[in-house]
Amino acid sequence: ATTAAVTTTRVGLAQEKPRALGTYVRDVCIIGGGASGMYAAMRLRELGYSVVVVEKAAYAGGHSYTHQDAATGLHTEMGVRIYPDVDIIKDTYAKHGVKLVRSKINGAKRIYVEIASGNEGPYKDPNVLVSGYSLLKYNLLFKLKYGYLENAGINLPESVPAELLQPFGEYLINNKLDKGYAPVTHYLQGYGPARKVPTLYALKNTRVAITNSILKDNFWTPEKGTSEIYRVMGEKLGQDLILNAVVNSVTRPEGEAKQIVVNTPTGISVIAATNLIIAFPPLLDRMTAFDLDISEREMVSKFKANYYWTAMVRIENLDPEIVLLNTTGDNVLEGQTFPGMYTAAPTGIPGLVNVLYGSETLMPEDEVKARITTDMEKLNGSFTTGPVKVIGFERFINHTPFGVEVDLPDIVEGFYRRFDAFQGLRGTYYTGAAIDTNDTSSVWTHAENLVTKYFPSKV
Repeated sequence: ATTAAVTTTRVGLAQEKPRALGTYVRDVCIIGGGASGMYAAMRLRELGYSVVVVEKAAYAGGHSYTHQDAATGLHTEMGVRIYPDVDIIKDTYAKHGVKLVRSKINGAKRIYVEIASGNEGPYKDPNVLVSGYSLLKYNLLFKLKYGYLENAGINLPESVPAELLQPFGEYLINNKLDKGYAPVTHYLQGYGPARKVPTLYALKNTRVAITNSILKDNFWTPEKGTSEIYRVMGEKLGQDLILNAVVNSVTRPEGEAKQIVVNTPTGISVIAATNLIIAFPPLLDRMTAFDLDISEREMVSKFKANYYWTAMVRIENLDPEIVLLNTTGDNVLEGQTFPGMYTAAPTGIPGLVNVLYGSETLMPEDEVKARITTDMEKLNGSFTTGPVKVIGFERFINHTPFGVEVDLPDIVEGFYRRFDAFQGLRGTYYTGAAIDTNDTSSVWTHAENLVTKYFPSKV
């Protein structure tokens, strides 16, 4: 996951003429300072490679962003919140000296609201026995039929099982999982209506490593927030992490160093690198600065994404102990309506609510904020203590593009095998959620596998 983007537009240069800041000469340039890019950078350094990371945002970490409340000193998350209980998470945090603590997800009171009216809807979570049985059955089916999806990347058999191409709602109904498993579909926030998500992407995102942690209520969270590890990594990278940077051009002549020209608020930098790692979602409209050949252009044009925003909103008169979820009617799979919120969750900071909002089409930021305000101020029920009033937005982040996928015919025709064959061509490599899933542990594993396979140790 990353917030890096590539465009030909120059930003942040004020009105003065940009000045050249010099040339970086590195073994590897990584474009995208999200989870996969930062992990790859640290591992490459350990193996003796010189690296530089280029990130569009003012911070590293991509979808990991910890909001600090100035008034209370408390922090809360706006993206990644928890990690499953897997070794790569625990080992990486230990390596960088960042403390993890246990995080419990069970016990939070959830109410399902009908956004159109603002009232509480009829849907209730199933009891713990029904949910537990469904999770165990889900795990069994996953292991028996689709264990290869547990591995990093999207590695499919030549003949793709038809079941993986079904909408996830059909998969759950056909396997009699829809009643008990329904609450777990909230892990697919950012992918649009859970019932419509192709089963391949739903299973990949909610693989057994995740569902085991749900069953055992056994997750980890960083003591100081998910941004902390990327802050530590950034300090170790020092000047080899370029923030607020927009890629102006990338040229990759055969047999020569790749040249990356980067605009920053203080001027222009030129990077000469032997190898290039793309660690952001390589959608075609984000690759306009690249010298793509015909085959590269054809491949990246297949990617499409969902639209997803997160906001820290000051709201009066919402119960601070209740998580609100968007569902109309008594069927959680059928009841998600978009554009609309996925959830409005308390943060532990008085009056501050984290609203996650989704749409199947791109919307301007002002429209998203206006819709959030309208939806929140319609709320009325046991979860309110008076007329709900939106005071203002303290922070707003666009997580788009999110939940990157390709069309079903392209999956059947072997898109992911063909894309994997592009690794290393023209000295260019790819990692990140677009060819894996939106989960830190999985994209770190993908980056680990990429580095281990293609970059032998120099030390």
